[in-house]
Amino acid sequence: MIVRLWDTSTWQKIADIAGHTDRINDAHFSPVDRILATSSDDKTVKLWDYDSRRNTATIPDAFSADFSPDGRLLAVLNKEWHVVKPDFYHCRRAELSAMR
Repeated sequence: MIVRLWDTSTWQKIADIAGHTDRINDAHFSPVDRILATSSDDKTVKLWDYDSRRNTATIPDAFSADFSPDGRLLAVLNKEWHVVKPDFYHCRRAELSAMR
């Protein structure tokens, strides 16, 4: 399954990002960093570095995720719609490698 990125000023395709093994349910850009979070029916949330299009973290047993308005937190929900980590995930570029 892929996420297709488009430049909305020209409607030119920028890239296809592949990595999930089942239907992708949603995608959210961090409002601050160049990070994309995707969730899928494969029961994972994946974080992507927008510039390199590289998967920087995969969070298992998760069905949905969204960034806080300031982009500093990522809420990840499990199948019962509970926050997987009560302290959330801190999504700074320097910390993404620690989440792998």
